Amino acid sequence: MSSKASVAETYDQWLRRPDVDAVAAMCKFFTGNDPVHQTLRSIAAKLDQLGIAYAVAGGMALSAHRFVRATVGVDILVTAEV
Repeated sequence: MSSKASVAETYDQWLRRPDVDAVAAMCKFFTGNDPVHQTLRSIAAKLDQLGIAYAVAGGMALSAHRFVRATVGVDILVTAEV
């Protein structure tokens, strides 16, 4: 078994597998070095490159206000204007 998530498997599904060290994965999350944060940074960089205004919402936005909680979701609001 591979401890790396497959394309058909969500991060949440991967995290629940018996061969995955969930504690180590959460340590990576809380240091910002995990697939969820990497995904957020990648999306934000692309939106910045395209000049699209956006806001981060949900659990990831809470950390900007020093309320840190683990999440597997990346919630982003974008404008309809071009």
